[in-house]
Amino acid sequence: METLTFEGTLLALSNIFTGGDDKTGVEVTLRRIDYIVGDEKVAVPIIDGNSIRGYLRRLLLSDFFSQIGYDIKSPRIFYLISGGALEEVSAQDSGTLNLQLRREIRAHLPPLSLLGGSIGNQAFAGKLVVSKALPICKELADYLPVQSKLSFYDYLTYTFGTRHAEREPPLTVVQNTKKEEPTIQMKYNLETFTPGVKFYHKFMLLDTTPVEKSCFARMLELWQERPFVGGKSATGYGQVKIEYPTMKYTSESYLSFLSERKKDIVKSLDHMEKS
Repeated sequence: METLTFEGTLLALSNIFTGGDDKTGVEVTLRRIDYIVGDEKVAVPIIDGNSIRGYLRRLLLSDFFSQIGYDIKSPRIFYLISGGALEEVSAQDSGTLNLQLRREIRAHLPPLSLLGGSIGNQAFAGKLVVSKALPICKELADYLPVQSKLSFYDYLTYTFGTRHAEREPPLTVVQNTKKEEPTIQMKYNLETFTPGVKFYHKFMLLDTTPVEKSCFARMLELWQERPFVGGKSATGYGQVKIEYPTMKYTSESYLSFLSERKKDIVKSLDHMEKS
């Protein structure tokens, strides 16, 4: 058994927004998890690992299909970009394992082997663990290998915005609108991390092959090219500086694998579409 850990930091270069579960009208707060700090339970804002993993999956799978020039022909393969979907099957096939499919995934589809997913009635585990990104703050001094004298409260701010119609409404709409009705727009407040906040983060690789390690390196390269976390990146949120100083792998062997094994890869994908 082999476990590789890559610790690093994410430095916020712009406001970061990761919407939490609590909704209070037009005010949206950050996602939080509870920590015991001293003798108290404190809800600390974080960047969820699932959010990071989902974004990296989309980057890696989109690049994978582009590298092999594969034209996605079915929803089943398309859904793999976001993790796949379990499908209803006959009672006869329910609960059975398609070992041939799993072998093909491990042998020919490194991104899926690394990240896991589901297809048909099959769910398969990945080999990559993506941790939550935690703000380096005094409240988490007992939980992190790096320290800060600042409180996470110093890292938080609110950004304000509005949404309104950007185009003139159709004439039929105008005719049915009372003249005294005001223009409809929505105001909102987002709780965000301020630029300059540094987060501790780590990845773990579990029993990966050399090609899967190289695939992981490709994923980090793609992240460096589009260095965002959280939501609303299209409007300037979520840009980060990414540093994993112990990372030693490169994408060379993975990209060579895709080039040399393209026929086998395409054959496996076609089989997955039909299975």
